Amino acid sequence: MKGVNWRRVLTFLGITYAIDWAIAGGLWLSGAPLPGPVATAVAMAYMVVPAAVAIVLARRWEVPLASYGVRVPRNWYLALAPLAPMLLAVMTIAVAVLLGFAQYDPSGAGGIERMERIAGPQTAEQMRSAWETLPVNPLLLALLSAPIAGFTINGLFAFGEELGWRGLLQQELAPLGFARASMLIGFVWGLWHAPLILQGHNFPEHPRLGVLVMIAACIPLGILMSWLALRAQTVIAAAVAHGTFNAAAGITLLAMRGGEAIEILPLGYAGIVAMVPLVLVVLALRPPVRYEDLQEPGDEMV
Repeated sequence: MKGVNWRRVLTFLGITYAIDWAIAGGLWLSGAPLPGPVATAVAMAYMVVPAAVAIVLARRWEVPLASYGVRVPRNWYLALAPLAPMLLAVMTIAVAVLLGFAQYDPSGAGGIERMERIAGPQTAEQMRSAWETLPVNPLLLALLSAPIAGFTINGLFAFGEELGWRGLLQQELAPLGFARASMLIGFVWGLWHAPLILQGHNFPEHPRLGVLVMIAACIPLGILMSWLALRAQTVIAAAVAHGTFNAAAGITLLAMRGGEAIEILPLGYAGIVAMVPLVLVVLALRPPVRYEDLQEPGDEMV
C-alpha cells in the first residue's frame, strides 16, 4: 500500500473548510437566530459541501467514486447502520441518569419544558397535545421512526458529509491503518463544526467549550461510522447511520428532566462515555482499511 497522498487530503480539507466556514460566517453576519429557518437552510447547505468537493476532486484526479465507497450495498452490515445510533441513544440516556446529569422522565414533561425554552410555547403545546393523544409513547415512537429519517431525508443530507469524511478521506488516509485514519477523520470532522458550535448550535449554554466537546465526541463517533461504512463496503451505511443518529439524538432531550445539552446529548459528556464500549468492540473487530479490500466482482465503478 502506498503512503498517504497528503496533497490530496489537504486540498480536500482546505476547500471544504474554506467554503463551509465562509457559509458559517455569512450566517453570523446575518444575525439569524439558531435555531431558526434561515439557520436550518444554512446548515443543510453546509452539510452538502464535503460531497460536492469530493465529487469535483474525484473527477479531477480520475478516481472512480466507487473507490470512495459509492457503491450498492452487498452485505448485511447495512442493517447495523440504523441500529447502532438507536442503541447509542438509549445508552446515552442510561449513562446520563447514572452519572446524575438528569432524571429519566417517560412522561415527557421535562422534555416539553425544555422545548418550550428552545422553540417557544406553540411548539411545546403541539408536543404536549401529541403526547396525550398518541396511542404509543412518543419516545418509543421517535426511536423506532428514526431509521425512516436515516434512510430518507436525513440520510440524503448526511451523505453530503459522509462522501467527504468516510468516503474520500477514509480512502486517502487508509495507509495510516483503520484506527489512526478514523481518529484523524473524527478530529477534522469535529473541528469542521466549530463555526456553527460557536454560534450556539448543539450546546447553546457552552459555545466555546462545546467546540472541544464536539471534537471529543466526533472522534469515537467517527470510528463507529468508519467501521460501519467499511464493513458494509459502502459509504451509504455511514450516511444512514449519520441520518438516524441525527434523528435519534433529540430523544435524549425529550426523555429526561434536568441537565444541560452538553451533558445529556449523544454528542455531549454522556454520549462520549456511552460510545467508549462500542468503540472498543469495533476496534477489536477491525474492518478492511479500504473499500477495495473486499470488492466483489460486479461492483459498480461509478
